[in-house]
Amino acid sequence: MRTLILSGRHGQAGPLVARALALGATAAWGLDLDDAFLARPLAAQLGQIREALPPSPSLLVGRSYGAYLLLLVLLDLPPRGDHVLLLGPVLGPSLSGPVKVLPPRSQRFLRAVDAGSFPAPARTVVVTGALDQSCPPALARRFCDGVAGAELQLLPEADHHLAPAVQERALRALLEALRGPP
Repeated sequence: MRTLILSGRHGQAGPLVARALALGATAAWGLDLDDAFLARPLAAQLGQIREALPPSPSLLVGRSYGAYLLLLVLLDLPPRGDHVLLLGPVLGPSLSGPVKVLPPRSQRFLRAVDAGSFPAPARTVVVTGALDQSCPPALARRFCDGVAGAELQLLPEADHHLAPAVQERALRALLEALRGPP
């Protein structure tokens, strides 16, 4: 399965890309949301992600702000039949330095979710911590309830910063489920 991984702000997609390949992804690449990427206007960020999307069906992985951007891109496309893994997605207030801010377009995809018009992927898995203030449990449930077939994995003691081992387990479980029984 072709896999695109979007890091969180100032994160690196490389380690998860390497794990995806080791776990059997047929091809994997990522976008690092580094300073150069983040300095671009939002429309340019979304355009770069749209250009990086592999042909469908693929596995699309977004971490934190990368998940937020991935959701915005998917909202503007017809349903693609992809499998989506959202790791600690920013669905609510985000930390911008010491201040919490609501990402500029999060209400747009939440309205689409509430209206049942979000273009549901073939499968969506949201993994987040019960203590995640950028993806509060109630908001994660609201998102999953409104996207057909979405599954929520709420980690009781975790916050927004999911450990690499947690991210790898989620990636492994989804790739194995997509591969099916041996």
